Amino acid sequence: MKIVERELLDKILAELKLSSSELADPDTALRLGKILSAGLIATGSITRYKKDYQISIRLTDTETTAIKGVIVASGRDLNGLVQDVAGKIMKKIKTAYPIRGKVMMLEGDRVVLNIGTEAGVKNGMVFKVLENAAAENGGTVRLKPAGTLTIASAEPDLAYATAAGQTQGLKKEMKVEEMMILQ
Repeated sequence: MKIVERELLDKILAELKLSSSELADPDTALRLGKILSAGLIATGSITRYKKDYQISIRLTDTETTAIKGVIVASGRDLNGLVQDVAGKIMKKIKTAYPIRGKVMMLEGDRVVLNIGTEAGVKNGMVFKVLENAAAENGGTVRLKPAGTLTIASAEPDLAYATAAGQTQGLKKEMKVEEMMILQ
């Protein structure tokens, strides 16, 4: 995730001759997200009612304009509230945009993936392996789970994983996708 500094945002707004209050307009926010090459833009507000705070955030996909998540939280401890909302934002982003890659090669019982730490891969992460299933109704090829991999080690652009069970069915170019482990 890349976060845009307020200073850069202000420069871009000045260049576009927009005020920060115009960011409340969803169309303006989406335009700005596309200019910044952002896949997702978060907009929202923090409101104070006496001693209580309410944070409302909306996550919007800049390509499709689909709402990927809405988060509303309220409480008295602003620091705790911000931490809670940040955790919920990360969970929504991980659910909407899991890490994806492909099997590059098989080395004995190790599986080498074409993604690494630069994509967010960490030791212990679990990925499902996906294979093409039969096309349905004369068209769309579906992906079906073909096993799971656990990351043993990761480099910036590669990850080494072990398969849960047999590696016989695994093939080069099979797709992998991060599995969400619910806590």
